[in-house]
Amino acid sequence: MANAAITADGLWTGNDWYDAKDDLGVRNGIPYSHDSKVERRIEAAMTYDGDITGIYHSMENVQRVKRIISASEWDAGFPLADPIYTYDNFLKAVAKFPKFCGETAISGQTLDDTCRRELSAIFAHWGQETGKRAPQDGPFWTQALYWVQEIRCNSFYADRDPSCDYKQAGWANDAWPAQGEA
Repeated sequence: MANAAITADGLWTGNDWYDAKDDLGVRNGIPYSHDSKVERRIEAAMTYDGDITGIYHSMENVQRVKRIISASEWDAGFPLADPIYTYDNFLKAVAKFPKFCGETAISGQTLDDTCRRELSAIFAHWGQETGKRAPQDGPFWTQALYWVQEIRCNSFYADRDPSCDYKQAGWANDAWPAQGEA
């Protein structure tokens, strides 16, 4: 598995910086620590570098998620989801983070137990951040993944926040151009 790192020919190439107080450093663009707990937190956030299209269904953490939540359970759990939020896209996102549902640091917990906890946490977060929040449309927990962008940025708001126009944000468009514009 390859993990993403800061570009090899960038600012950090050939440099090593370490903050002993925080037990955190960067060597040749790759974060590291001499403390095993800090090193674990660094590694947990690392992404799989590269295209996962042909391999994600066979990845161990994706297999675990598929055992815990099926496509039909996904559809039942997120009936109001925007079409961008598909089960397959979710599995691709899981594959990009191999430590998600792929490790446990809780004594006596299986990987499946920990994965259920991680899924519960992320689903609750989605309910809070992307939920429709319309009592007439069913239980709150079934309304997650309705919004794709910040709720205050949706066009039905008369006083739509102008900072929501990400295309006009200058630096944001330069840093993350829309697909096909890079």
